[in-house]
Amino acid sequence: MVVVANSQCFQTLLSRVVWMGKKKKSAMFRPLLTVACVLVLLIAPLAQAQMAGDEGLEITGLVLDETKTKAGHDFYDFFNINWNSVPGLQYTIHVAEQPDLGRGSSIKVLINETQVFFQRLNPRTDAIEIAASNAVKRTRMILVRRLLVRKQLEGAP
Repeated sequence: MVVVANSQCFQTLLSRVVWMGKKKKSAMFRPLLTVACVLVLLIAPLAQAQMAGDEGLEITGLVLDETKTKAGHDFYDFFNINWNSVPGLQYTIHVAEQPDLGRGSSIKVLINETQVFFQRLNPRTDAIEIAASNAVKRTRMILVRRLLVRKQLEGAP
C-alpha cells in the first residue's frame, strides 16, 4: 500500500517536472528532475518486490459462459442469477453447451474441468429454469462437500 501511495506521488511529481521542462520557464527544473530520478531509484525496487509477491494471486469463484444458443444463454442467465459463491475454496465453474441436431442442445456444468452436471435442454423457458436450478443445487452441494472434506483433513491429527 505504501508503494502504491509513493508511486502515485511520484507520478504527480514527474508529470509536474515534465510540464515544467516543456515550459522551460522555471529555474527549479533541474533540481526537480534530480529528485524525480532519486525517487525512481528508491521506489522501483519496492514496486518490483510488491509485484513479485502478487504473482501467486489467483482469481477464483468465476462462472464462465461457454454457451452457443439462446437456450444455452438462458440456462447460463438462470444459473448465474441463482448462484451464490462458496467462500473458502478455489474453483472456476464453466457452463458449456453442445448444440444437437434439431432444436435441442446438451448443457454441462464443470467445476475446475470436472463435470458435475449434464442434461439435454428443452427449448422451453420453464424447463430451462428448472434445469438451471437443479444444476445450481448440485454444483453447490459438491462444493460444500469439498469444503467439508478439506476442513476435516486440515483438522485431522
